[in-house]
Amino acid sequence: GGAAVRGGKSAAECVVDMLRALPAYFAALLDTPEALSAHSLAIAAFSGTVGWVDQDHRPAQTVFAYKESGNWVAGTTIEAIEAQSVRLADTERLQTYVDSWVAKVKRVYAPPSSEERETGQGTNIEAALYFAHRVAKTISEAQHDHPSMRNITVQAFLATDGEATAGQTMAGNIRDRLDEVLYADPGAALGLKCCVPIQFHTLMMGNNTSVEMLTELMGSGGLLGYAKDPDAIASGLDAILKPALTQGKGLLEMITFTEFVDDAGVRVSEMRMTV
Repeated sequence: GGAAVRGGKSAAECVVDMLRALPAYFAALLDTPEALSAHSLAIAAFSGTVGWVDQDHRPAQTVFAYKESGNWVAGTTIEAIEAQSVRLADTERLQTYVDSWVAKVKRVYAPPSSEERETGQGTNIEAALYFAHRVAKTISEAQHDHPSMRNITVQAFLATDGEATAGQTMAGNIRDRLDEVLYADPGAALGLKCCVPIQFHTLMMGNNTSVEMLTELMGSGGLLGYAKDPDAIASGLDAILKPALTQGKGLLEMITFTEFVDDAGVRVSEMRMTV
């Protein structure tokens, strides 16, 4: 939100500061060309729905009602994912990507003079998790046809206060809905079978963080950071980024198994696993 906290910066302003610091942060954390080249960054925001920087994440879109038309349809194609995934070694493109997110977040508290201040429609954690699942699933499927996509590790860092107010609002219901949608073999007509268990790194933000919801959704293997106030967002994110990227901790975030079979159910490709 854009409201000031205790006379200091708002959460949105602190997010802008954090975004601006990301290029230098990654350069210092991953201090060799090889390490930087091995990592890519993709950022999505969620409010009423979820989306990339070029999508509107504010309108309310539930997974159930918008399964075939929500932002996750256009946003999780292989083309969209490639467009939104920036190699950390590509400093020029990374800076451009960060600048685009800074401009988007600033509309929350300091929009251009010709525009109204942007406001969201709740916190749709269900949509955020579903979006991340779809990204992992698409990457896993693409490994069969795109050698450049092979051996990719997908890690998701969920930053929220955990108070879901849009879509499903209870952790158990969110997981049940994700299971219904993601285990239903939507690619049966193509002979595709997928299984996408989920586990996340989480940054819990604010004084009223719903710890129970976030820990239930995160599972036991994810990393946990905490930002009690806006000024702690950057340090809280560092607490989960650094161990994951430099020490290899918490790597089993999303595991996707895929195989292609013919009409008789005979496997025509090797089983692939994306973590």
